[in-house]
Amino acid sequence: MELDKRGDATEESKINETATLYFQKLFMSNRVGDLSHLLQGIEESISLDINTALLSNYMEEEVFSALKGIGPTKAPGPDGFLALFFQRYWHIVACVCYKIVAKTIANRFQEVIGRCIEAAQSAFVPGRLISDNVLLAYEILHTFRQKRIGKK
Repeated sequence: MELDKRGDATEESKINETATLYFQKLFMSNRVGDLSHLLQGIEESISLDINTALLSNYMEEEVFSALKGIGPTKAPGPDGFLALFFQRYWHIVACVCYKIVAKTIANRFQEVIGRCIEAAQSAFVPGRLISDNVLLAYEILHTFRQKRIGKK
């Protein structure tokens, strides 16, 4: 290995090795141990019964409901077909399977997600966008600035 005047590696392979070792060490787990004590103050929001229901096998009705719940003109799958095609000919579903699976899982979670999200987390309120919170924060900040310089 060659070293320059400062003692740094100059060979390309040694530079690669040094960088690799650095980042491996940087992102390697330090085996922190048991972190369960961090959750002691948090109440359980999903009961054993609800968890069992979430983990149960999916029924044909759930999958069909998810398929019907996908907007008919939503983004096409990799095959180029809109959801409308699969809603009419759902027995020949091909590349849109991932959409159906995701929608089925989302439908199941939708029934219990309210137990996991605080009411103050307005980004999860139906019909409200997270950008609404940004606009609200900006307006509050603007009001505070106006008061500070004596305009109000």
